[in-house]
Amino acid sequence: MPTNYRGEIVGDTNVTFDLMTSRAHMGPLTIDAPGYHYIIQMHVYTYPPSTYDYRFLLDPFDIVRDDHDLWNATKATFTIRFDVDYDTVVAGKEELMKINFINTIGPMFPNVTMSNVNVTRGRYSHNTP
Repeated sequence: MPTNYRGEIVGDTNVTFDLMTSRAHMGPLTIDAPGYHYIIQMHVYTYPPSTYDYRFLLDPFDIVRDDHDLWNATKATFTIRFDVDYDTVVAGKEELMKINFINTIGPMFPNVTMSNVNVTRGRYSHNTP
């Protein structure tokens, strides 16, 4: 998993791939902290090493508390502005900025589910007296 998540995978992540059935059976795995847009990277390889070495990412998913009700919620929209140079800080890394934002702000509001976060270039306005 990328390093900007609060949680970690708990459980045995090393399993044997059965070449006869083309399957690997993983034991129970958990992620130990709520977070948004978790992405798990899989790495399949042979031992001893050979030419077969394959990595892929699973689709993103969210981890919420067991008692969190996702369906009975009031929806709200808000905008947060940062006084930084977009090209230096964010450009080309918008997805990472979104993940970092919701994983930093999310735990401060444990009863709130955040979704549809967008990162866009704003415009600078300066008011002089």
